[in-house]
Amino acid sequence: MNKLILTDRNGVDYEIKNPQRFSDHIFRVHASGSSIHEEEGHYFVVNDELREKIRNFMSENN
Repeated sequence: MNKLILTDRNGVDYEIKNPQRFSDHIFRVHASGSSIHEEEGHYFVVNDELREKIRNFMSENN
C-alpha cells in the first residue's frame, strides 16, 4: 500500500499511519460539511476536497 500523506493546517506533511482507520473515522464522524480533525497534534480541515483525496487513495490502494 502506498503512503497516505496529508498536509495539515500549518502546511506540514503528515503520514497517516493507518489509512483504513483514518478513512473509516473521517467518513463516519466528518461525513459532510467542513470540520477540523486532530491526529497526533496535526489539525486537518475536513471538507469535500480532503474526503475526495482520501476516497481516491483508498480506491487505488485496496
